[in-house]
Amino acid sequence: MLRPRLEQRFGSGDDLGHRLRIMARGTYTFSGLPLMLVLWNETFYQFNNTDWGLASGFDQNRLFAGLGFPTASGPRFEVGFMNVFQNREPTDHSLNILAVNAFWTF
Repeated sequence: MLRPRLEQRFGSGDDLGHRLRIMARGTYTFSGLPLMLVLWNETFYQFNNTDWGLASGFDQNRLFAGLGFPTASGPRFEVGFMNVFQNREPTDHSLNILAVNAFWTF
């Protein structure tokens, strides 16, 4: 799956921030098991500077690897590791997260 997204963001100033997010996601279902491998990566790119602190350019990246537990009806759960790298001044940040996600399809 490939999902592009354009966002408009506002903060405490007068400027409107414009950001592009691109997510690439892949899953692999194990035959005979109610289990799937889930990998995705999402990159954020800020188009403009704002008077409330956003800087143009690469903003952040989120990388997830985990296992999914689909059900015949109802929610699908995904549990795994997510690394979030944020391009921030004066120092960059890297966050390591145990992520638990739930999805409902109708």
